[in-house]
Amino acid sequence: MRVAEGGGDGGGSRFEASILRKPRLNDTRARRWTGGERLQDVLVGTWATPEEAREELVEEGWDFVESADGRVAWVVWRNGAAAGEFEDCKVEWKWGVDTSENDRGRAGNGVGFMDALEASCIVVLWARAEGRQSEDKVGAASIEIEYELPPPNWYELPFWPSY
Repeated sequence: MRVAEGGGDGGGSRFEASILRKPRLNDTRARRWTGGERLQDVLVGTWATPEEAREELVEEGWDFVESADGRVAWVVWRNGAAAGEFEDCKVEWKWGVDTSENDRGRAGNGVGFMDALEASCIVVLWARAEGRQSEDKVGAASIEIEYELPPPNWYELPFWPSY
């Protein structure tokens, strides 16, 4: 991410991630989503918190994945007081790896995030200013999800010859 720290009232800011599951096509609440549109083109809005967004998106049939403690957003990055300068930051969460000691406490640990991801989930990145008069500026952000498939167990495949 390339971010500028929060400005305005001197408060900090943070970036959080949520996981959304697509609505089931037979869900009557999913009336506006046909499966071909992008989420950001169908549901346009500004919300103060991910919880407020959840209220509206659930009405449209979307499910938010909750963390073990019931929250719908994981902290990705915490900025300090206003500086106005852009800063490059990289946050890596790995499945099964404790990342609680990364980046001087500014990066979130992502506990449970990787476990909660499933095929066809959507990851949402939220930019959140701490104070009402603050704003976040994001120069660029990208999310990369890498995974490895386990090697096949050749001996259990149906075409493996038995002698």
